[in-house]
Amino acid sequence: SISATTYSWDFGDGNTANTLDAVNSYPDEGTYTVSLTASDALGKSDTFTGEITIVEPPVPVAITPVIGAADFENGSDVCGTGDSRDCWRISGGSIHQTTSDGRNDTRGAKYPAASSNDPRVTYQGITVSPNTKYILTAYYATQADGDSIRATVIDGQLSHYDEFESATILGQDSGTNNAGKGNFNAIVIEFETGANGEIAILFDAGVNNDKESYLDDVSVIPAE
Repeated sequence: SISATTYSWDFGDGNTANTLDAVNSYPDEGTYTVSLTASDALGKSDTFTGEITIVEPPVPVAITPVIGAADFENGSDVCGTGDSRDCWRISGGSIHQTTSDGRNDTRGAKYPAASSNDPRVTYQGITVSPNTKYILTAYYATQADGDSIRATVIDGQLSHYDEFESATILGQDSGTNNAGKGNFNAIVIEFETGANGEIAILFDAGVNNDKESYLDDVSVIPAE
């Protein structure tokens, strides 16, 4: 239409409009017949009719994050240096020790007893899908009743360990089942990510642990 002054839309789902550039939101998938009648000041009108098909877009597949040295194994291509600990460092925190006493007789992370006055921390920032449910799993072993390993999921990523105290926590749990050295149990945390898709995972040992404790085989996967 060149000289139309009024417009009448029928969107085929019960909704109508009377503007030139109309907008409609459809409630469901399906094929709808849409018509537009344009009229001028002399009463002349014309109608255009067409069909549109509404299809709901598929839900995007959630990111399965890459965790550097999730098994704490060293190697020439690990973390750019060959030292698995370099995937897990954070400024202001002392990195965990490594040990051959990991799960299934592999390498793992080791935390000294509290009496050593040498607390260690294991930290890594990762990228996930925003507003998505995930499951963190890690395996730990302790050697004394009352000892523990703590796992924390942080909203956002830290630049210094001092920021941990005020960080927003998405999930946190401690493994306290003392099965002895070499006998690993799982810590499992279900959590939902924030809006930006940047999170961090942090592990540390109980502040009063009597003996050395161990961590191995960390994973973060989308919840089904």
